[in-house]
Amino acid sequence: MTTPEVPIKTVMGINEEIVQFTEKNGSRKYLLPFVPAAVPSVTTVIDNSLRSFGLEIWRANWIKEGLENHVPNVLLDSDVERILGAANKEAQRAADVGSEIHGIIDAILNNRRYDVRIQLEPAIDAFDRWRQQHPWELIGAEEGVYMWDPPVTYAGQVDAVFRDEYGNIIIVDWKSSSGIYESHLIQIAAYVYALENMLESVDGFVSNGTKQVHTPTVRGMVVRFDNKYPMRNGKKDRTQDKIFNNRIDYAWVDQEIWMPLFESVYKISKTKEAMKYVDLIRV
Repeated sequence: MTTPEVPIKTVMGINEEIVQFTEKNGSRKYLLPFVPAAVPSVTTVIDNSLRSFGLEIWRANWIKEGLENHVPNVLLDSDVERILGAANKEAQRAADVGSEIHGIIDAILNNRRYDVRIQLEPAIDAFDRWRQQHPWELIGAEEGVYMWDPPVTYAGQVDAVFRDEYGNIIIVDWKSSSGIYESHLIQIAAYVYALENMLESVDGFVSNGTKQVHTPTVRGMVVRFDNKYPMRNGKKDRTQDKIFNNRIDYAWVDQEIWMPLFESVYKISKTKEAMKYVDLIRV
């Protein structure tokens, strides 16, 4: 069963909106206003094609710790389910915290009321300092971008888009992970490339009510809110809440490096998709 369709405004109102939904297998897709078929999300393309060794080690450690702490010699089905499910529960908790931070930032950027739990106060303080250092004009938040240049087709939702003092467009993505990873940089490179093509596809674009002749430079930045888990017996205690610090790490995305990598990841994703329709004959 797919999730309900969610309309999302596109950046700068180009082609008005795209529609997001999630299939029963967890793949996120988008409907574009001018094509009949759905296109994959950038994150789905990356998640289905790029191995995350850090994530695999993290899950293995969860299982190892669960087995070490299991006292009886016999594992019941319920024990196996509990041990294997511990990593998923912690991942969901981390995702919920990330979504909460996104919601608060979106409220701040759009001058809406918001509440901040004690756990997240250092992260929001760090965001305020980052914003003071980057007082760019906000263009939009939680808006969609898409790429339609068959055979390359995809879409995604960006966290925030700004215009700097030189007229450049800056796509920013907020992260609450334990580090800035290659997949993050590849993801934002795909968003930047998509927005570049969207801007080139229209006959000029509107900036402060004025028609522009030349499309601006589009850049990407990953912003991470520094955090860690509390320690217990010399190990990270992932059963406890993350501790956020009053610090932000950020990285500019070099398109010449990361966009070719996304193109490679995209080809792998399309190959995996095609393999679903291969008829195997056994003799």
